[in-house]
Amino acid sequence: MINTGFTKVSVGSFTNRLGLFRPVQKKNERGAVENDYQYERDIFGKVVEMAGSETDVDNNLIALNTIEITTYHVPQLTTSWRIGHNGNLYDIIAINKVESQPLIVIKAMQMMQ
Repeated sequence: MINTGFTKVSVGSFTNRLGLFRPVQKKNERGAVENDYQYERDIFGKVVEMAGSETDVDNNLIALNTIEITTYHVPQLTTSWRIGHNGNLYDIIAINKVESQPLIVIKAMQMMQ
């Protein structure tokens, strides 16, 4: 059991396999730079699905699916990467280091129309 300050995290609860996808920039046929996402590796972590929300954008109802992942520190991981969970890709919106522990908490979001 690891004490993260406010909560204790059991690394035995890192049972979810998640895929990390790094951005690879490429040019499209018009010469514009686009990001393509390439599988990098798997990690194990604890996933907590947050309550979903909905928003209206230009008369389109957009559902936001958010997850929070606790896992070991991944040095090269940034918010430009994506994370795969249950066959879906999520945009990483925040990465927070757990103080004095080799752990991070990742917040990721998926927008669905």
